[in-house]
Amino acid sequence: MPLSAIGYGMVEEPHNYTASYLLVCGFYALRAMMFFVSRVNSREIGSLLHLLCRTLLLLISFWSIYYTPNLPASKKGFAFFGYGFIIKAVERGTLPRTGPFERHIERYENWFVRNRFAYLSELEAVKVLWNDCSPSLEIGVGSGLFAAPLKIEFGVEPAYKMAFLARERGINVIRGIAEALPLKDDLFCQALMVTTICFVDDPLASIREAARVLKHRGHLVVGLVDKESPLGRQYEVEKEKSLFYREATFYSTDEVIRFMKQAGFGNFSFSQTIFSPLEKIFGVEQPISGYGKGSFVVIRGTIGKS
Repeated sequence: MPLSAIGYGMVEEPHNYTASYLLVCGFYALRAMMFFVSRVNSREIGSLLHLLCRTLLLLISFWSIYYTPNLPASKKGFAFFGYGFIIKAVERGTLPRTGPFERHIERYENWFVRNRFAYLSELEAVKVLWNDCSPSLEIGVGSGLFAAPLKIEFGVEPAYKMAFLARERGINVIRGIAEALPLKDDLFCQALMVTTICFVDDPLASIREAARVLKHRGHLVVGLVDKESPLGRQYEVEKEKSLFYREATFYSTDEVIRFMKQAGFGNFSFSQTIFSPLEKIFGVEQPISGYGKGSFVVIRGTIGKS
């Protein structure tokens, strides 16, 4: 059923389409506004606008349901179900690809248990380029599996269940998206993004937001599975079958470096690991400098501000 049909179904009298039109127009106005909010440097006000949009649509829904003439109680119940569907559709269309991470968090956590040495290898590669300074931030903190051992104090995460687990691991988590961080300028000495870049809608906007919240000479550390590596090519071929990577967009190291340069970063350093297939990693693979050999690459760039 088209979304507009939910609104039209609320009107019993064929000549009275006012409530129906309001709800349908409200949906599309809300979607457009939330799309805009998610992509501008809205900072703290972004989260407030997001809440305002949802509240306005809720009020429109209440009005259209209860004040539509001759609408039976049974159809009012169906209409509220339709409202819930609309909200989910809006969030699915405007937030990052969080659905699998909300519904299958146990499978996500189990991946790190099954592939423990791959995870520890990636963690070691990040540690090589991670400075011991405070305050620090992870963008796309997930459940805190990197932030906790690195003693990162703050995290931004759109998925509610992931954020809950990260808080249990001692991270101060703020709900938000990478393209519009709900944070003030010049707050952090360094920021981390680990396998986050492949899930954002706009990687350049995300990196520019990281630059905004970093202090002068602050560092952004990006960890990614290079799409040109053996593991990256495997993920790309198998992504349609993957629960988590189905909607991912993989990038090469050179592409991410280009994004970082466009955002004002320079003075790059690199580390890399994962030199074997995941199923053949039986110990921690020590990272080496550079990129082009390991499937997991870590890039550190420095931002200079006037």
